[in-house]
Amino acid sequence: MKLNQTQITEIESYIKRDGIVYYEVYLEILDHMILAVEDIRDAEDISFESAFNKVKEQAFSKSELKKIQKEMVTTFNKVNFRNFKNHLLRQTKPLFFTINSIIFLFLYFSENPLESGVILFYLFTLFCIKESGFIYKNLHKNKLVVKTTSNLLFYYGVVPILLFLILFLLKAVQLNYSVFEVFYSKIIVPFFFVLLYIAMTFNLKQSKRARIIVQQYTA
Repeated sequence: MKLNQTQITEIESYIKRDGIVYYEVYLEILDHMILAVEDIRDAEDISFESAFNKVKEQAFSKSELKKIQKEMVTTFNKVNFRNFKNHLLRQTKPLFFTINSIIFLFLYFSENPLESGVILFYLFTLFCIKESGFIYKNLHKNKLVVKTTSNLLFYYGVVPILLFLILFLLKAVQLNYSVFEVFYSKIIVPFFFVLLYIAMTFNLKQSKRARIIVQQYTA
């Protein structure tokens, strides 16, 4: 027997109330719980409340929900890492390699690579600010976060900022070393901004995936 919207809402509230914070985990558990409740009602001809309680006792207790989330988050992290690795491998294809080479060479021949490349840093910062708004809006409204983006905002948001600060520190200490000056300005800085661009394009893909996940929930 199919559940009505009120009954589904009760299951949704139970899942959120007991520590599920990621859309991906929430959607997976919600689908399983709805099907399990419907199956028990059909098999035993009992009320929704009784079937719901049985499902919670058998497979979806509070402790079990937290265990499921932990296992799924580990899986999602592995998937994100694999996606990023595949994204890096795609940079060897002619189109991506050409774009990255143009960025590198432009900065290589620039009089001040750090100032010339800073536009990429600003673009990336704006992207991270925008994604932070996306996360906050969904966390505030739906009490859920998309794991795909919450993870990446740190690794490809906070980390590049720290690296950028390190670049400035290196710049400050290398002025008396002409050999390092060349290596810093002609290799380190251009390579850093190429990596930043690659990370930004990867984040754009992940952001698109995240919005698809949210649409599945809000549709």
